Amino acid sequence: MLESTFKRRFKLDIVARFPDVEIFEPNATHKRSSPDMVLLDVMGWAALEFKRSDDASQQPNQERRIKKLKRKGYAAIVSPENAEEVLDELETLFSS
Repeated sequence: MLESTFKRRFKLDIVARFPDVEIFEPNATHKRSSPDMVLLDVMGWAALEFKRSDDASQQPNQERRIKKLKRKGYAAIVSPENAEEVLDELETLFSS
């Protein structure tokens, strides 16, 4: 599955589960290694980086950037293999 297809499907899941969450998708020219998607809610925020699979290659600094964001809030690299786990963690975050 293409990363863009997976991202589009995951976004539909987010909209269905969390209708009040604001979704922002920074464009690639904004800042190198910016997350693909930022979710904002009164209960918290999340930064997500999408990969087509667990073993897909990463751009330089992506993992480092996600680790840095994790220290400030919720951040994850999302793939089809861990999508349900991430959605469950978002459920916990946004329902606190």
